[in-house]
Amino acid sequence: MGTLTVIYYRGQLKLDKPLRTKKPLKVTIHFEEEEKTVLSLSDFTFKETQKLLKNCKSSFSDEVIEERRKAVLRYFSTLLLFSNFITKSLARRN
Repeated sequence: MGTLTVIYYRGQLKLDKPLRTKKPLKVTIHFEEEEKTVLSLSDFTFKETQKLLKNCKSSFSDEVIEERRKAVLRYFSTLLLFSNFITKSLARRN
């Protein structure tokens, strides 16, 4: 048949897409290990950080602030576009 991805949570399986069959299927369930991407302080060194930031002309905190500003602007731009779309859609209905 093929492969279908599901999420197991609190005793239930949730399929990632609908499955329609004409007859019962034999199913084998394999539980994958969770990927552990936990970082610790030992994963970073001061020298590595200095090397990565050597071409940075501003402070690290200024870079983070600028990145967050851009993210907020993208969010509100998307929200505004969506709002305009809904307003125009509702205006067409009336």
